[in-house]
Amino acid sequence: MTSISKVLIFATAQTVLDRLNHILWFRAHDGSRLVRCGVTRDALLKLAGKSLMDDGLRCVYDANLPRIRAVAERKYRERGLERDGVILVGHADL
Repeated sequence: MTSISKVLIFATAQTVLDRLNHILWFRAHDGSRLVRCGVTRDALLKLAGKSLMDDGLRCVYDANLPRIRAVAERKYRERGLERDGVILVGHADL
């Protein structure tokens, strides 16, 4: 079993919008371990409080970055990972 330090260091604001799966991906590191994180379109729309085109999702992400990262870090500490090992911040997490 791989041990985790439960402390995430988030990469700079580099994000990738996955239009097919409706997820905005971002990255973090736990020591030398890469941790893939994402926030769902539904979660971003909830934060925005209105309907948005895909181009507006990054603006909502940027405006809510501390909150999104805090949720991702909490899920990581609590081992709230998806089956494929990613951390996914969804509508219910916010």
